[in-house]
Amino acid sequence: MRFIVQSSGDSKLDKKVLLIEKAADFFARELIPLEFFYRNITVSIKLDDKELSYKQKGCIDYCINDLMDRKPAFFEIILRPFSHNRKMLIGLAHEMIHLKQLLLEELSFEFVVTKGGMTSIKKLWKQQDMTDVPYASKPWELEALNLQNDLAKAFFDSLEQRRKAA
Repeated sequence: MRFIVQSSGDSKLDKKVLLIEKAADFFARELIPLEFFYRNITVSIKLDDKELSYKQKGCIDYCINDLMDRKPAFFEIILRPFSHNRKMLIGLAHEMIHLKQLLLEELSFEFVVTKGGMTSIKKLWKQQDMTDVPYASKPWELEALNLQNDLAKAFFDSLEQRRKAA
């Protein structure tokens, strides 16, 4: 697994890129089984306001790669770059929890073609169809909301311990 952090080229974001690289690695090690670190998985993290709609705080998307038995091999996380560091890293923690859910196949998507040729997406949580469940009640969102603050706090605590040890 590798992380690629990209910014819009604004030099003000250079420190944030380094912080996000450290945080993404920390979150992954806390959430994702070690076996996934040896697979061909790329996580692109973009700091880009332009790719987010007004109401989104962050988003994760994935692409299917046939080389991995049709499991996701490429993930993209988009974060708001000019939000406060703590808020941005809580957003990253939230999206990294979704990454874990996708990798462990707790959260999955099924593409369904209707009789009229239209494609819809079924949202599955642990093999159960949750497509019609309201957003605020979706189990993957509840899990991410429940864990994000503690995960971000653990990262900030680890930074503080390293600072004191130096």
